[in-house]
Amino acid sequence: MVAVLALSFSALGGCGSDSTSAPAIQATAPATAATMLYTSDAHYGIKRAAAYAFNGYSNAQQVNSAMVSVMNTMPTVVLPADGGVNAGAVINKVDYVVEGGDIANRMQSDPKNGYSTYVQSAYDSWKQFEAGYINTLKFPMLMLPGNHDVSNAVGYTKTMSRDGGITTAASGTFTNLDGSVMAFIYNMFVKAGTFNTSTKNAAQDSYSNTTYQTAANKIYYSKDIAGVHFMFISMWPDLDAQAWMEADLAKISSSTPAIIFTHDEPTTEGKHLTDKAGPTIFANKFENLLVNVSEYDTVALGTTADGVAATTVSVPFHTQGNMSTRAAQRTFVRFLQRHKNIVAYFHGNTNFNEFYTYTGPDNLVSLPVFRVDSPMKGYYTGQDDATVAPTPGVFDTNLLSYQVISIDTVASKMTVREYFWKTKAWGASSTISLAPRAL
Repeated sequence: MVAVLALSFSALGGCGSDSTSAPAIQATAPATAATMLYTSDAHYGIKRAAAYAFNGYSNAQQVNSAMVSVMNTMPTVVLPADGGVNAGAVINKVDYVVEGGDIANRMQSDPKNGYSTYVQSAYDSWKQFEAGYINTLKFPMLMLPGNHDVSNAVGYTKTMSRDGGITTAASGTFTNLDGSVMAFIYNMFVKAGTFNTSTKNAAQDSYSNTTYQTAANKIYYSKDIAGVHFMFISMWPDLDAQAWMEADLAKISSSTPAIIFTHDEPTTEGKHLTDKAGPTIFANKFENLLVNVSEYDTVALGTTADGVAATTVSVPFHTQGNMSTRAAQRTFVRFLQRHKNIVAYFHGNTNFNEFYTYTGPDNLVSLPVFRVDSPMKGYYTGQDDATVAPTPGVFDTNLLSYQVISIDTVASKMTVREYFWKTKAWGASSTISLAPRAL
């Protein structure tokens, strides 16, 4: 198992809430439990259209800081009486905050939805993230990159600008890429032994925004928390990631519960795969972010996996896509069949709170999945029109949420709860077993 050094810095806390503060008589979570907060898709470098929803806040620095200030109050919050792990108890302690990727926003021209005409460099976005999260949160952090972070180091099919611009030559080479987010995450979590608070800058500089190499410096790492083996996987469990996980899982018992945190949903997005015609050919609109996915099939753009026009079919959000990934998924399904101690999967990318079961394209597995909202690009919470009131239950920033993960190592259960951080109220919850899956 790769050694992991999580980030933890002292910081000023945010204000509390009378509705969620712990009464003096309230029980506290037992020591056998662990608590984690989970968010994704911070997207530094862009602005929200609905500034009114945050009392004038609109850019990612302001909105993410508002969320972090609420996160810092969580130890005093009472869990709901929902029958889940530690129900009705004061949280008392937060062990980790997990950021699920897209820390930056790829540096492309994107004037829609009130965004600026260009997006800042990944380096600038990382420095803002460092100030807003790493140096402000009261709890240690764990993190992984998303497709926007990876794109800055790999390339992208659309025109990029400023420090993150790409030049596509006849040879297929790219210039002027910015791998800052990738380099910082790699140095901190994968390059074992290089990070500590006294030599942070020297450690980060071991790979820079120009020397980081996506193919050579894979961001895969694991950490054991409260008897659960957590694996943090860059982008999606493609064949390279599966090979790493095979070796990593061989070091633990087959009965030890394991959980995957990654950016893409289990179905992934077809455009994130590598073009079978070659990684430098963009004619088919592949972004070439996932490697060695040689077994896949595609359908026409703008259709579902079954080849039917997406505009005429109503299907669950997590089954939609602009290209089929069925064959790529099948390699992942076979991996899951070999490792039934993988009991849960967490992701961002297409952001809203959702608890669902992944069965694979052929219904051969049953894996609990937890999708999380984004403070900046939520599917339901990021689309308020700045000129009209939100529609409750449809497009509404009051639904902005992150997840609170409660683990009970004695009962072998985990409860994931939605926490509406803007209104400081509880939403949906789901409790699963940490025992190996039957399917």
